[in-house]
Amino acid sequence: MSQLADALDSLVDLLRANGVHATTDGRDLNPPAAWVTLHDVTPFLGGTLAVRGDVCLIVGDFGSKVAIAQLGDLLDKVAAVVSFDEPARPMTVTLPGQTPMPALAITTTIQ
Repeated sequence: MSQLADALDSLVDLLRANGVHATTDGRDLNPPAAWVTLHDVTPFLGGTLAVRGDVCLIVGDFGSKVAIAQLGDLLDKVAAVVSFDEPARPMTVTLPGQTPMPALAITTTIQ
């Protein structure tokens, strides 16, 4: 596997080990969950990569109070094992065939 795929998969494994349903494949999401995607990559001479990923915490749309509680639970689990490169950003995510769902995006350096 590529360095890039390995980096994202290592982040997924870290999140799963801390009780977060996480995946790099949006088709496998079943909120509440974390969708791990590439934020940016910087290649260095010699073939190494600096990789930053986005951890998008997604919950179902069951009203603001429930969404905030579920996002807070996910955020607590993620913050225990991942450093944030910048503040978490609120957003919505629309998966195929579904309505927009509340989310928080976290950018972190993986390697």
